[in-house]
Amino acid sequence: MMETDMSTSARETPASAQGGAAVEQCAIAAAFVAFFVAWAAYFAISDLGASIHHDMAEAYAWGREFQLGYSKHPPFWAWVCGAWFAAAPRAGWSFAILVSLNATLGLLGSWRLIGRFANGDKRIAATVLLLLTPFYTFLSYRYNANTILLSVWPWTLFAFVRAIDGGRLRDAVLFGAFVAIAVLSKYYAAILAATCLLAALQHPARARYFSSASPYVSAAVTAALCAPHLWWVIANGAPTVNYFIAETGRNLPVVAGHAADALVGVLE
Repeated sequence: MMETDMSTSARETPASAQGGAAVEQCAIAAAFVAFFVAWAAYFAISDLGASIHHDMAEAYAWGREFQLGYSKHPPFWAWVCGAWFAAAPRAGWSFAILVSLNATLGLLGSWRLIGRFANGDKRIAATVLLLLTPFYTFLSYRYNANTILLSVWPWTLFAFVRAIDGGRLRDAVLFGAFVAIAVLSKYYAAILAATCLLAALQHPARARYFSSASPYVSAAVTAALCAPHLWWVIANGAPTVNYFIAETGRNLPVVAGHAADALVGVLE
């Protein structure tokens, strides 16, 4: 009788574990959905009757024409906005949904990335700590070439970790595609790419990684996807580069003023 009970318990344990994992996954999914709904509602209600931010108006205007580049920034963020409003109503609450979706996707990407290094309470705590910063919440509403990186960078790093750990070709392609998207969103994504390279050089599996096709496939995918924009930059006299140089050439009082504005915006 005891042996029968023990064998029955052994058969039921995996099913119980699977049931617990399913409940946990549902709870996590519900948390992300709640985050999206709460912030979409907050942005839509708080912005009633107000004009949209000039960065958002710029994204909407540029997104009406899918060009290979624009006067100030690479094109990806404007493409996203253009694609969104090609299907969504042209209203402030539609922008609220877009920016909340962008922040939620970024938080989900962070969750997946953190899951490569931590589980359980540590994974939850690391993700929740991100919500103590204003980037995924209040500051995410100003949709521009910076806030699009909330969703792009975590997924880029997640693809990088998968590519170097697993060595699969599809992960290499995905990593290269995300690097291209990051660069086509903001040029300083080159810092992200350089960080990945430094991490790869120090990774325990660096010999296997660099002797495989993976990093070279990623580089080729990035180059191929960025090539049309690079052609546009050269053909049009590098307006985005000139804008970048002009912005970085500002004096200290102007930079300090922008920093103060950002701080006030957070406090508000």
